[in-house]
Amino acid sequence: MPPLYPSPGPFPTGRSLSAVSQDEVRKFYYETQAQRSCPGREISEESRGENYANVHAIGQRSTRYLKFQPNVAPLTNRLACRHTQTYVPLPLGDNKVNSALAASFKAGWQQTKGGSMAEMDGTTTNEDIYVACSTHDLLRARQPNKKPPLTLTHTVCPPGHLMETVSHEQRHFQRPRQDILKAERVDPPRPGMEMGGAAIDPPKRTTMFREYGKDGHCIYKSASSPKLEGTKAEKEEAKNIAWNVMNIRRNPYMSPGQ
Repeated sequence: MPPLYPSPGPFPTGRSLSAVSQDEVRKFYYETQAQRSCPGREISEESRGENYANVHAIGQRSTRYLKFQPNVAPLTNRLACRHTQTYVPLPLGDNKVNSALAASFKAGWQQTKGGSMAEMDGTTTNEDIYVACSTHDLLRARQPNKKPPLTLTHTVCPPGHLMETVSHEQRHFQRPRQDILKAERVDPPRPGMEMGGAAIDPPKRTTMFREYGKDGHCIYKSASSPKLEGTKAEKEEAKNIAWNVMNIRRNPYMSPGQ
C-alpha cells in the first residue's frame, strides 16, 4: 500500500525555515567553518604596530612623519635650460610693424613700373669678377723649362766591379771528366741456376708472442671468475694457477675464489 503522504526528502522545506530567525538562517547557510572558528577582528589603534618602512624610507615617500621630498638641484630652475633661454616670450606690437610694411608694399605695387637707371654695358658679373689676362701678361707668366737633361743611369747594375764573376751554373754544372768516360769490359754476372735447395719461409709470429714468449698465445683466467668446463688445453694451463688464492677472502661480501 503506498504511503498517504509523500516523503519531504532529507532537506528541510522553505516553510520550516520560518520557525527560526533570518540571522540564524544566514549563519547556518552562508558561513564557513573558517569564519566561525577564526572570526576576524580589527585591532585598535593602540595595539597596531609601527611600520618601520615609514622610518627607514623617511623622505622617500609621504609618511606620518614627513612628506615626500623631491630632489631639486640647488640654485637651478627651468630658466637654466638653453631652450628656455632661447625661446622667450616676445613683446606685443609686431602687428603694427607688419601693417606698415603691408601698406608700403601695396602702395609700391599700385605704382607704374619705370625704367631702371643702371647702365647696361653688355657684360656679365662673371666677366667683371674674372677678368681675362692680356697677351703680355700671359707671356710674362710663362716660365722656362726646368726639366733635367737626359743622362744614362745604372738601372740594372750598379757602377763598379762585380763581386760575383762566376754563375751558379758554371760552378755546379761543369763539364764531365773525359778520363773516366772510357768504356771498360765487365765480367758477366755469375749464373745461379746450379744453386740447390728450397727457400725457407720464416715462422710467422704475432707481436704478443714476440713480447710475451710462449705464454703470450693464451690468457689465464682470473681466480675469481666462475668455474666453467674448459677445453683440454685450458685444463693443462690451469695446473699452473696458485690455488692458495682460493683460501683468501678478497672482499667482505665475497667468498674465497670469487
